[in-house]
Amino acid sequence: MNKNLELKLKTIKNKVDILVKNYIKKNNPILLYEPAKYSLKSEGKRIRGLLCVLGYEAVRKGSFSNNIFYAASSLEILHLFTLIHDDIMDNADSRRGRETIHKKWDTNTAILTGDLLVGVAYNSLLKAKFKNLVYAINEFNDALITVCEGQGYDKLFETYENIKIKEYYLMIEKKTGKLIESSVIIGAILGEANKSQINSLSNYGKYIGRAFQIKDDLLDIIADEKKLGKSKYGDIKESKKTYFYAKALSCFNSKDLHTLKFIFQKKSKSDSDINKVVELFEKYNLIIIAENEINRLITLAKKSINNIDKSKREPLEFLADKLAVRTY
Repeated sequence: MNKNLELKLKTIKNKVDILVKNYIKKNNPILLYEPAKYSLKSEGKRIRGLLCVLGYEAVRKGSFSNNIFYAASSLEILHLFTLIHDDIMDNADSRRGRETIHKKWDTNTAILTGDLLVGVAYNSLLKAKFKNLVYAINEFNDALITVCEGQGYDKLFETYENIKIKEYYLMIEKKTGKLIESSVIIGAILGEANKSQINSLSNYGKYIGRAFQIKDDLLDIIADEKKLGKSKYGDIKESKKTYFYAKALSCFNSKDLHTLKFIFQKKSKSDSDINKVVELFEKYNLIIIAENEINRLITLAKKSINNIDKSKREPLEFLADKLAVRTY
């Protein structure tokens, strides 16, 4: 492990973390600001903030500006908005080892808190005083719209019995991938990247986004629940059309496919149902297949930034490798 790069990522993460956790100063109305602060205080990987700063550093001209941390924080705050609303729609009880906002307070409070964080995220981005800020705002806004589209597909696919792998990729590239891609693009825009650099970093973000979501799908099945910070098998319980479900449709025999679809049609699933689904995924080596796909995407991500100076792309390559082996 490269200790210098590890320290660099940790330093960036900590700076973003401090800014996010202390961003809101208001206290009233308590109904609004208490859950908002509760959300911002949550622990997170800060991947989007890291990508923003690393994208900026990979292309920046001139001296480093700490204003980039406002942009990085805006992406993390926007991500928290998506998690709050996602938890409501998924009926999730916990997130990052803590009660979700709609469980700790109520659904209406959670919706309002999420809405507030969108405004807070924009407020943070507007503090990033860079020459190309208007272009970064356009990308940020596009990410917000696209994430909502992705969540729409996610909910829609819950009603589908069949889903092709290309449809799964369409959904995750919008729901998860776009904000990851936009994070590195916004950093690059603020660093005054040229078109070639933005295209390269955009491709990097696309591949990272795909790999990140497949890893999430995988961790829902194999992770240590304490490290994961939420209940395992949530995707199966909620009949989510994950990478595993989409792959199952193309390789299960008719008997096993019938069993899978029968279980997924149930609104309430027993432990036996969940164990059976996991058993079927293991029978067809889908866990290994998913791991191979993650590694393939990470390799493509690193190859896509070959036109970035070697010393400047190393942190991005290092982060990509870390994402491939993460355990939560």
